[in-house]
Order: sequence, then C-alpha cells, then structure tokens
Amino acid sequence: MKRRTAFTLIELLVVIAIIAILAAILFPVFARAREQARKTSCLSNMKQIMLAAIMYAGDYDEAYPDSQITTNELDGPGCTHPATPYQGALHITCWGIRLYYPGTGLTTKQLAGYPLRLHPYIKNDQLFRCPSDNLVDRWIPGNERGSYYFRHAHDAYVASGFGAVRMAVVMRPAQLALFVEEMWHFGGNDPYAWNGTNTGGKSSNAAFYDGHAKYMTVPFVTPLGVPNYDLNWFFQGHHWHFPSDPFDV
Repeated sequence: MKRRTAFTLIELLVVIAIIAILAAILFPVFARAREQARKTSCLSNMKQIMLAAIMYAGDYDEAYPDSQITTNELDGPGCTHPATPYQGALHITCWGIRLYYPGTGLTTKQLAGYPLRLHPYIKNDQLFRCPSDNLVDRWIPGNERGSYYFRHAHDAYVASGFGAVRMAVVMRPAQLALFVEEMWHFGGNDPYAWNGTNTGGKSSNAAFYDGHAKYMTVPFVTPLGVPNYDLNWFFQGHHWHFPSDPFDV
C-alpha cells in the first residue's frame, strides 16, 4: 500500500491556526516578562544612583548634592541657580532630570545635572537611563534627559534658605525618596505618573535617603488632599522642611 508523505492543505491550515493561537497567548506573556526584567533593571540602577549620592555626601561633610553647586552654567545656558528663591522649572530642566549638556545628547554626550556630580561614584552613563524609557521629549529633549527625577523638594529646601540637605537633617530617611522614576513600565508616550487618570493608586520605582530602593504604590491623592500629584513631590507630602515633615508614606 502506498503511504502518504505530504500534508493536505487543510492540515497545514490547522497547524498554522494553532501556531497563531499559541503566539497570541504567549507573546503578551513574554512581553510582560521582558518588562518585568526591565523594571528590575531600573530598580537596580536607582539603588546604585542613591548609593552614589550617599558616597558623595560622605565626601562633602554629609551634604547631598543640589543645584546650588551649579556655577558658570555647567549644566547649560541660563542654568546658574540663584540662592533664593526656589527655581522650579530651572531645577528640573537644568538639574533634576538632565543627563547631558544641551546639544550633546546625540554627539559628545557631555554630562550635566546631578549625573555630572555623581558620575565619579558610578562611572557608567547608562545607569541614568531606564531600559523602558522611550526617550520622549519631556521638559527637555529626550536624548538629553535621564530617566530618574531628583526630588524637587530637596532643592526647594536648599533654595528656601535652610542650607544644604545633610544626612542628619532628613528625619525619616527610610520613608523619603530622593530619586523617583517617571513610571516607564506602562507603555505609551504619556508617562503614567503624569496622565491625570485617577486609578486610586500609582506605582513607581523610588530610591530612598537611607539607600534602599523599591517598587511601590502610593495613593493618587496626597495626605494634603492634592490630586494629580507629581510623585517627586509626594513622598512625605509636599513639605520642603525636612525636620518638621509630619507625613508618612
């Protein structure tokens, strides 16, 4: 009897359909697993950056870096910071999220902002970038921007005349974040922390003054009743004065 050695068209179509179904089921699983790995990598980056800030403080009389050490426009045109008052947008565009000097992000990659001051303790520019960061332009061009925000309230405290933030000033170092990412792990061009959607709580990687880092969820409305918050302000409320800050996460 002659044996059949080829598939029929129907059999081939059935196999293709099965493969398509399996792919539709497994691809999202693989995508989630890959994003989980990236989120973990981001968390590791943030911990190393926070440890670099602690080492910096150890070398500078226990004072953390802040934008007041910027002189002669080291971080870009117009980036010298007056002693007072706090320069909110200037802090962000020149210091709090900047990675490279303006115009160098695609070429010489000249460090600026807080990464310039912490680089001696890290020696790797890529640690300031989260693998999930889509490098969209926010505040500054994406190719000049890092992925992790330096706490606004830290700089506001300094620029409000209280002096440098020293280790002894931070009363709850395990509850107060110095670095917060912009939540790159949810896709799209509108970072999750900024889209104004009240989900009841929002999650982000954060690095704390005591050196630990973790992925955590916080309420959408702060203890002060402020909705649609910026996570970088949120931890311990909106207060700038660290010694009298009454809020816990």
